[in-house]
Amino acid sequence: MAKELMPEHRFDLSGGLNTSVSPDRLGPTELVQATNARLTASFGAFAKRTGTRRMHTTAVGSGNPVRGLVQWGAAAGKQLVAISNGRLYHKTTDFGEFTEVVPGTLFSTTVPKMFAPMRSAVAGAPLRLYIADGVVQRFDGAAITRIDGVNSVPNADLLAAYHTRMFYRDADLLKHVFWSKVGDPEVVTTGGPTDGGNALVDTLTGEEILRLLVVGSSLLIPTGDSIAAFRGYSSDDIQIAQDTEGVSPSLGIVGKLAIEGTDKLAFALTDRGVYAISEGGAQKVSTKINTSLNALDRTLLPNTCVGYHRGRQEVWVAVDTQVYVYSLELQAWYGPFTYPFTIRCLARYEDATGDEWIVAGCTDGFVRHLDTGALDDVLASGSGGSAYTMTVELAPFLFGMPGVIKFLDLAAVQADLTASSALKLGIATDGGGFTDYNVTFIATGSQSHPVDVADKQGKRVRVRFTDASSDIPIVGGLTLEAFNSTRR
Repeated sequence: MAKELMPEHRFDLSGGLNTSVSPDRLGPTELVQATNARLTASFGAFAKRTGTRRMHTTAVGSGNPVRGLVQWGAAAGKQLVAISNGRLYHKTTDFGEFTEVVPGTLFSTTVPKMFAPMRSAVAGAPLRLYIADGVVQRFDGAAITRIDGVNSVPNADLLAAYHTRMFYRDADLLKHVFWSKVGDPEVVTTGGPTDGGNALVDTLTGEEILRLLVVGSSLLIPTGDSIAAFRGYSSDDIQIAQDTEGVSPSLGIVGKLAIEGTDKLAFALTDRGVYAISEGGAQKVSTKINTSLNALDRTLLPNTCVGYHRGRQEVWVAVDTQVYVYSLELQAWYGPFTYPFTIRCLARYEDATGDEWIVAGCTDGFVRHLDTGALDDVLASGSGGSAYTMTVELAPFLFGMPGVIKFLDLAAVQADLTASSALKLGIATDGGGFTDYNVTFIATGSQSHPVDVADKQGKRVRVRFTDASSDIPIVGGLTLEAFNSTRR
């Protein structure tokens, strides 16, 4: 009697990365590894992540780290601002050169920069960019004016625009929040209900304020151990909910840039993982990758930066050279994306055609587009760059019979490839190492690519995909066929 043929299909991988559970207990939609891979808009498929490109030819700040990065609506059009080595640079082109603002060094060379665009409540008032890093500067798109020390504006290192006021944290009063007069970010003088004011925040834990961030109708005030919420418009109705009345009495953030807002939520890296934070509370979203997060070098966490890729609906958590990515649509993780450069800040970016992307300020003085092409660190001219490797491992194949030896017969890989693709299917059985098989290109579009794997046998089958080429393959699924070693 012929051996029984047992096919197993995997055409939905939308569960994403799960490193916190034994691989043998993963669901069929989950992944053991997803390095340099992302789940695609075609739910269930995955693709090699896109590449990166420098956005200018010459490093800013003499090659020192970019400590601040933002795109804002200047009078001349959307303007990208980068601050490095204490100097401010700006430009309006996607891949052109930056212009340095004169006079030279006006900012700290080490402190992360905080940005808040705001205009005064006067007819025809221009939008201005306010920048804080221990002093407060006003930038109009061409020139810088220092405003702290005048009209009671503090020498702030944090700021945020909220309810037609500007809010500050004084660099010398680490637990105080100051707010400006309604409609005037440059006057913090106290007086009536619409004038400036200040308050002490979070006195019980003794932790300093690390960020000011607007979410919904509240101004979140996170520290290292808690998250308070500021609400209200005037001194008559202003409330600061903190401790047990706040968003969280025991959950804080690991660094100033370790929290970022999306449409209605903020996402933050804490010492207990990544949390989605609303005005009313916090919900952990990183349970599936906690093992990976716990393995990170703790000394790197204060430099963590969280960004929001609006175009792809992704939250990026960047720690040094690695980025873990959370899909808001799938509520699933993938990555890490591993890069040959170190990220210090992330920013939303809208290009000349109106498409939304995410860009990074790096330690070598370059701003990089993080979602373009198929090579890493391509020059601004479009030349150069290096290939990187995607590795995706699926949950083990047990064919419903874990204790039975299977003789593999055939694999059919559903994939969208090009003639230059170098996608490999790796097969390992039981405790053995992987054997890689080439997935040969057949035709353009999504095709079923047969792979002869008949030399493999074992009780537990591991499957991985790798690609180290300058191509971006898209894998839609896999069918693996095996013969049962027992007779019916």
